[in-house]
Parts: sequence; C-alpha cells; structure tokens
Amino acid sequence: MVASGVETVIDLCAHPSFGPVVAFGTSGPAAEIYSDRAVRVLPLTDVDADELIRSVKGAPLLLGYRDRPPVDVSALGDVLLRVSRLALDMPEVVELTLEPVVVSASGSAAVDARVAVAPYRPIPELALRRLR
Repeated sequence: MVASGVETVIDLCAHPSFGPVVAFGTSGPAAEIYSDRAVRVLPLTDVDADELIRSVKGAPLLLGYRDRPPVDVSALGDVLLRVSRLALDMPEVVELTLEPVVVSASGSAAVDARVAVAPYRPIPELALRRLR
C-alpha cells in the first residue's frame, strides 16, 4: 500500500547519561548485518537531521545511486525532527521505533511503529541540555 522506496529505521530511547537519543539507519537484513546506524543526542536541528541522514553507510541509496533516483530526503528529515520534538514534548515516551520508514521520491511513510511509555521522572542534570 506504500510506494516503493528505500527502507529506513528511526529509534528513540532514553540514555541514562545523555537523556533522549535518536538512532537512524537503513533497514533490512543487509543493514542489520553491517550495523548501519548513527546516533544523535536530542534536541535535533534541521542541520543535525541532515547530517544524521548523510552519516549512515546506506546514504547513497537515499541520495541517488547508480540508476536509482534520489528520494525525498527533506521528508525524511522532517520525520526525524518530529520524533525529536515528540521526545521533548512528551518525556513519557521512553522508546519509539519506526520501522520501516519507506522513503520515496514523493515523501516518506512510517509503515510500523512501536511505542513504550512510562511515568516521567525528571533527571536534574539533563535539564541543562535544553536549548534556550
């Protein structure tokens, strides 16, 4: 039901020292074998999202490789920014996995999502990470 494209994965989790972090990578068996993931501490900016997308080994698949056209990388960046904002606005979301997020030339679509929620327990040391 989703247009064909490049499969990616977006993970959100709470790190005990850094607070919420987001991981991004290409998806599928080959990506799992080669551990094609990059991780960033939140909050993300549009520059961070773009760097995260371009930092994985599978980035050429997204940017156009051989006879394959580039996909809508800006739509993928928008999903990363929305996940970042969700984590900051709703700290009760302790884990989130979007897999696969299929990215095509016409946009991106999250095909499956898994979410874990828990009561929010503030960690005072992490409050300093907020942008002003």
